[in-house]
Amino acid sequence: RGELSSAEGLDSPEGAALPEGSPEERAFRAQLDLVCGKLSRLQAVRRPDDLEATPSDADFARLVALGRAFGGASLCGLLPSPLQRRWRRRFGCGECGGSRRVRCPTCNGRGGYEAMGGVPVACKSCRSTGRVVCRACFVGDGFDIDAIRRDMGVPD
Repeated sequence: RGELSSAEGLDSPEGAALPEGSPEERAFRAQLDLVCGKLSRLQAVRRPDDLEATPSDADFARLVALGRAFGGASLCGLLPSPLQRRWRRRFGCGECGGSRRVRCPTCNGRGGYEAMGGVPVACKSCRSTGRVVCRACFVGDGFDIDAIRRDMGVPD
């Protein structure tokens, strides 16, 4: 159990990328697989009324140490969804900076656009705000509006 809570032997400089195929990279992948495997087993035995199975604090501490040793931003994309959410809560999102909102791709953040004939139209994607929910932060069914409101803490 103590093995999961520390990152001993991981002495790469903070933020350094690992050379692909290097012994350090293989060790990192093995440790990541160990933690993600534990999470998979947790999810397999969870009760139906559980919202999600979450890793223990020791497992998460291990991932934080791994992320610091090996460039945390790239680590987040390798994790299963529950760990990605927990990682983003701890470190923030690289796309939205933790605001959970990004510029609307439909209107380019302006809140509206010109239709044919130069007629101004309010953007329906962002409800004329110019901002939409960050897809990197929201991991789930994009059509489940109640889940988006609950998980993201935004009206829409």
